[in-house]
This record gives sequence, C-alpha cells and structure tokens, in this order.
Amino acid sequence: MEPLIGVPRARMAALRARMVLWTLPIVADELRRRPGQAIGIWRRFRRMYRTANMMAALTKPMKLGDGCIKMSVYVPHWPSKAIESRARRALRNDFVPPEQVTLAITDECPYRCRHCSNARGRREPLPLPRLIDLVKEIQDLGASWLNIGGGEPSVVFDRALATVKAADERSETWLNTIGFGLDPDKIKRLKDAGLFGGRVSIHSCDPNAHDEFVGYPGAFNIAVRTIESFRKQDMFVILSAAIPESAITEEATLGFMKLGRDIGAGFVEIIPIRPAGRAVIGCTHAELKGHHVKEDIFRRLNDDPDLLDYPAASSPAYLETPDRFGCVAGSERLYISASGDVQPCPLVNLAVGNVMDEPLETIWKRLHGFIPSPRAQRLCSQLGPLMDEQVRKSPGAFDILPLPPSQSNEILVKMATCDLPKVWSL
Repeated sequence: MEPLIGVPRARMAALRARMVLWTLPIVADELRRRPGQAIGIWRRFRRMYRTANMMAALTKPMKLGDGCIKMSVYVPHWPSKAIESRARRALRNDFVPPEQVTLAITDECPYRCRHCSNARGRREPLPLPRLIDLVKEIQDLGASWLNIGGGEPSVVFDRALATVKAADERSETWLNTIGFGLDPDKIKRLKDAGLFGGRVSIHSCDPNAHDEFVGYPGAFNIAVRTIESFRKQDMFVILSAAIPESAITEEATLGFMKLGRDIGAGFVEIIPIRPAGRAVIGCTHAELKGHHVKEDIFRRLNDDPDLLDYPAASSPAYLETPDRFGCVAGSERLYISASGDVQPCPLVNLAVGNVMDEPLETIWKRLHGFIPSPRAQRLCSQLGPLMDEQVRKSPGAFDILPLPPSQSNEILVKMATCDLPKVWSL
C-alpha cells in the first residue's frame, strides 16, 4: 500500500513553486488563445494564486505515493487532467461552469440519519441511459469534481459502477457512501472503472453514538471497514463527519483525525449540521445563522509536525466565511437529485428545472442567472425564510421535495443581493 502522509509546512514553499511552474504554460497558452484579454487573464491568475495560498494556509496538503498531492477536499489532485481543466477555466471570464457537482443516483438508503437532506419523498430515478448521458453533460459543462451520491449509491451498485464508468479524467470522481453493501471486490471494480476515492460518513468516534445517529446497528464498523478497503486499493479516502457547528472544537476535530489516521483516511471533513429539507420549514432560522468557528483550530492541528501522519482537517464552517470563499451554492456548486431535479445544493430544495425535460446547460444558465457569483452569506440562510413564506401560501407544497420550478423561481427572484466574498475579488 502506498504511503499517505501530509506535506510538512517547511516544504510548502517548494511545493507552491512547483505548482506555479506547472501552471505557467497553461497561462501562456491561454494568453496565446485570447491575447486581447491579457490583463484579465493575469488578474485571474493572481486570484487563483491567492486562492491556493489561502487554502494552503488553513489545511495540510496530503501526498499519496510519489505522484498525487491533494490540497483540498473539493479541489482535484495535482497533477491531473481535472486540475488542469479547472485552472484553465479559472483564467476565463466568458463562462462559469459548475466546478463541483453532486449527482444522486438513488433515493434508497437503509439508514435514517438525523441530518439527511435527502428525506424528500420517493420519486422514480432517472433511467440509466439518461443518467449516463447526464454524466457526459456534467463534464462537457466543465465540472472538475464529481461526487456520486444518493441515498446510498452502493445499494444500487451496478448503477453506481455504470455512472463511474461514464466519467472520464476531466473530473475527479468520488463516491459519497456510508459503506453499506461495499466489499473489497466492489471497491476494486469501482477503482478500475475510474473512481478516484470515497467520502465515507462517520459522525462520532464512539461506535454506539454513531450507530444511534444513523439509526442502524453496526454502521460504525461498516464505515471503518470501508475506509480500510479503499486504502488497501491505494485510493484517497475522506472521513466525512457531520456534527453541530457549536460542537466543532479542537478536541472533537483531533478525535476524528486520530480515528482517521488509525483507519487510513487522507482528509477529515467536518461538516456542520444545518437545517435541511423539511427541517427548514417552521424553524426559527437561528441555526441557519451559524456560529463562529475559529480557523486557528484547523491551522494548529494541520501545522503540528507531530501530526504529520494524521489526515488533514477541513470544514465548510470556516471555508464559507465572507473573508474567504463564501457560499458557492448555485454559482460554482450544483446538486442533481436522483430523479433529475437541478438544485443549488442539497440543503436548498428549490428546483430550477429537470434534466428529463431540458439539457443541463440550459438549466445551469437559468440558475446562474439567479445566482451569478459566490455569496458572502450562505444561500440556505437567505432562502429559509422565503421558503417558509412560500409554503404558507401553498399548503401541501412540501409533501415532496424539491419545490417545483414555478415556486422555486418565485422564491429566487425575491432573494436579496449579497456581497462578494473576499477571495473572489480580482
């Protein structure tokens, strides 16, 4: 098994220099293609460089073997075709693609997780031929990070395998899983089909607490075995933990990092639990406002030389702040439900179209008209009260999620303008 270890802070300058040298031919090529945009390309290159430095300051690049370095959960590994494509698009201003796409392939799941955003009512999934075509549309549109999820994709393994096979190296492809039904042979088949890694959910370091949270006895051990199986195939693994935002502490984060180190995870992703789906309706929205999570927690843990063999720790709780990346739902991130509804993200159950009715590009351009750029305020925080208002006007409209395009559009046009997060300014 290839070693998986963090890049020491002392070697970061050398790593950044290598990455810049790798990027310069791409910049030169883009300048040759569009010489009239030289000033804009240079400014966007500076923004890309600033973004990479900001990311590196708060996390720990993880190295798998000799030829694969991953800077962030949501950024493709370097070097790769996916990160090259992402860099080229970052230098353009004529079209903004959805860089991060989560594609649900089923609503089925044996677990009953308390925080699940997919408790939306059962609908028929996309026919397999349309699903396969959709993967190509996602990549043609420009997604460099493709997350295949559900429900639980492993319970429809043949469908998951076909979806992975449909993607090519233009995207870094992940499986978002609880591990249920996966075994080493299936993981190997997924790897051979082109899967890069697995995002495996473990929500507590205490096996009993995790099992209770997801509503399934033995779930903790299933997840642990799944992470270990991914690593035996020399694949990247993310331990994805959903906990209350107020509970994101240094002690809790270190606990997940220790667990991740022991079972082979490369990243620990601490996801703050936020109201989603029906939970948004009728709540006070105090939870949607968020808590202050100190990035120093992650900086200290990721910089500690004694934790070099621990996974890197990351969290949207500090990445989505106005002074960093903000909320990119709908502007650079996209969610497509198992039945083909296109939403800004899993937490925002508003559909702006369905891929059974229209091409994805048409729907994306419509959504981007509502949300043209990243936002300093989280989208779910703004849309929660507006969804409340819409549902009160239309009793029964929330029986099945997401809300249809007619109601979704009415909500989105009411959304207030929002400042641009710091990192996106040129």
